[in-house]
Amino acid sequence: MIVTLFLPCKIKVSFCCSLYSTGISVLSIIFGLFFASLVVIISSPDNKFIKFLEKEGYYTELLLTFKITLFILFLSLIFSIVLYLYSDFQQKSIGENALMTRSGFLFFVFLFSYSLASTAISVKDTIAFCKYRIDFVKSEEKTINSSLKKK
Repeated sequence: MIVTLFLPCKIKVSFCCSLYSTGISVLSIIFGLFFASLVVIISSPDNKFIKFLEKEGYYTELLLTFKITLFILFLSLIFSIVLYLYSDFQQKSIGENALMTRSGFLFFVFLFSYSLASTAISVKDTIAFCKYRIDFVKSEEKTINSSLKKK
């Protein structure tokens, strides 16, 4: 919303092309970070822990967050590539002074911002998942130690 206040109705294609290129690079890096977080979640080897989280529906909610984030990241990356190709074509066929409307640019800004925010939330959820895992392992160790002391 704030971006619309400062943007003219027509934007130079060369500016858009540079921004889309940067967006593609950033989104590609974020995609890697996102998949690293997803691997941490999915590779949890302990079924007891997953059942523990699922009692309250946390594991399903966590996977849903990752599913939505994956969709938004993928959509944002594809949209950025399409916009980059279109603006590059415009720039090469019309020239440096070619102009574009701001609607595609604003949609790019929205998707890009949403991708950044949802990835940050997913990474935060991964960290929380790891903390819950540590607490779960500690409680399991206490249970094992207390049962050994009773014997």
